[in-house]
Amino acid sequence: MKKKIIVLSSSGGAGHVTATQALKDCLSGAYDVTSIDFMHVLHDIDLVKKITRGGLEAEQVFYNYCLKRRWFAVLNIVYQIGTWYFALRRKKITAIFKKYIIDQKADLIISVVPIINGALADAAQMADVPLIIVPTDLNAKSFINGMHKTSYNKICMTQAFDDADVANSIKPSGLISAQIATTGFPLRKQFFNTKEKNELKDSYAIPKNKPIIFLMMGGQGSSTIITFLNELSKIASPFHIIVCIGKFEQLRLKIESLSFPAHITYTIVGFTSHIDDYMAMSDFAITKSGSVSVSESIYMNLPMFFDATGTILTWERFNHAFIKSHGFGQSITSVKCIKQVIENVLAQPSVYQAMHENLAQFPKKIFCDEIPVVVKNLLNS
Repeated sequence: MKKKIIVLSSSGGAGHVTATQALKDCLSGAYDVTSIDFMHVLHDIDLVKKITRGGLEAEQVFYNYCLKRRWFAVLNIVYQIGTWYFALRRKKITAIFKKYIIDQKADLIISVVPIINGALADAAQMADVPLIIVPTDLNAKSFINGMHKTSYNKICMTQAFDDADVANSIKPSGLISAQIATTGFPLRKQFFNTKEKNELKDSYAIPKNKPIIFLMMGGQGSSTIITFLNELSKIASPFHIIVCIGKFEQLRLKIESLSFPAHITYTIVGFTSHIDDYMAMSDFAITKSGSVSVSESIYMNLPMFFDATGTILTWERFNHAFIKSHGFGQSITSVKCIKQVIENVLAQPSVYQAMHENLAQFPKKIFCDEIPVVVKNLLNS
């Protein structure tokens, strides 16, 4: 009989969904892998659901509702409240998780969600079940919340990259080096495949004679795309934009109503499972600073320019410093800077080519090769 692995996930945020699917893809052959939204386990203490009398659920509707509207300041406040609330209810949360783990007869728990892992580690230790924490942010701070000098030896945390700044964000947990595994970021398998750029351009009818800019503001889409397109349309140099609107289909007509000069062309892409192809065809990306987008760009060796024209989510601030320190890209800090920054880059292709080289030389492990080893070692410990 296959050993049972339960992945605690969330349907709010692309990183959790992506990581959960990656874990299922990597482990389902050898193990019985199931996933559940962590707030479905903790439904009795869902603070957002209680405040809205069931109108919004913390892990999905509320988060995505705020994200699409760029209410980042609101989400930062909710994050602080959530951290306080989960700390306040830690004993209750630990008891709920302990009962759930025992009732489900789990052999291993994997968490891809933040804030809860201190209580979850306590519950796993009480149930004597191994725990793996897979951060979906490069900065692990929110994933070690409540984990200070934990004594449980059947616990492991992954880190996406063997990087000093990433490792420093884990140190306050008290985990020793033997409990930390560099696995690569949990992405879909397509991002680890080699792609032929010109063949893809032929397939997708993307021009070969001009720079290609990849523009995406998250899987939910964002009206910020219109702001960027308005500024980009003022640039005198020729280029083609791949505009990814995600699930925000209302943007399509708005984009088509914009006026672009003849030397600027574009392709609009709705929600798709082929983002990796569009990224592979591009010369650089303009994107929000979520860790999934960052990691996808890193694996595709795609230089990135982050939208920092408004409030930055607390857990994404690390990513701005990370890409700058490694020479992978830069942040665009105001709307009035958009035209100048991209104009300068287009005038000097060597700028994004140097970023591309830095990315190509950056060590990257393949998650699906590494995580089975971590699981096997922990189950056999």
